[in-house]
Amino acid sequence: MYDLRKRWKMSNYIASPINDEIDPAMQMTLSKIMELDLIKDALNSGGWIAGGFVRNVLLGANLADYLHWHRAPRDAFERPKSQGDIDIFFPSEQIANDVINRHQQTTGKSLELSMGKFAMESNGHLQGLGAVKIQLVNHKDHCAGSIDDCLDRFDFKNCKVALNKTHFFYPEGWRELEATRMLKIDSTHSPFLGSRIVKYLNHRDMIGLTPDSAELMTTWLCRAATETFPGYSDTHLQGIKSAIMGIADKGFLAKEGLILFLGKWKKVMTEHVYGQHFTIEVDWALHKLEELDVKEPEAA
Repeated sequence: MYDLRKRWKMSNYIASPINDEIDPAMQMTLSKIMELDLIKDALNSGGWIAGGFVRNVLLGANLADYLHWHRAPRDAFERPKSQGDIDIFFPSEQIANDVINRHQQTTGKSLELSMGKFAMESNGHLQGLGAVKIQLVNHKDHCAGSIDDCLDRFDFKNCKVALNKTHFFYPEGWRELEATRMLKIDSTHSPFLGSRIVKYLNHRDMIGLTPDSAELMTTWLCRAATETFPGYSDTHLQGIKSAIMGIADKGFLAKEGLILFLGKWKKVMTEHVYGQHFTIEVDWALHKLEELDVKEPEAA
């Protein structure tokens, strides 16, 4: 399927022509997306698309499903899938801002600051896909000199994928990793790693973490317990609690990890005794540890 003669290896990533990696139907859809004025200007200016959107393109996924909130009508209680977007990165902050300013001058519409405050957001529209959320990453700390530098910073190997006007870029073994439906952690520097793990487990059909992610997961849990994420503000740390609890609820937080959070958070519980209801406050981590003890089989 893939002509290896047309591929070459960057320092850490394989570069492969776009049409060699995806089928004709996806080529047509991607071409239309890349022709949206804002995306076209960004790519012509030396930018590249990276992350979840590119991952879905390479996997041949349903892009309409990825780009929009979705609830399957057959099950009213099924968790809605998290909305995806198209993240565009640039070699420099100046290039990013030039693209943003041109768009605002041309359309007369201001772009909005993203929730994480690292990008400016806009919406394109494409028949068959509807509204498409586009994020132009213009924060100085996230403008990398090259695609290589950009992808090296990503937290999951699964998301270390990019495309420019002509080629896809991905690490060796990427397709083999995706076939396992496991997340491989490559970096622990972001406070958003926990919430992204929960998102990929709940909304992106992933089933767990690779065994070699365990050590880095422990490092991130230590960072989370001590709130040690240099370069990030208190606002960026606000989602850590819900992320840790979400990971624990999915069964991916072992006793060694829970111990780090003893005494940190409380949980209000309701107990039922002989028809009466009692509300009590318990230590969240201790309660989860007790739950694990109950689940563990007794030694023979």
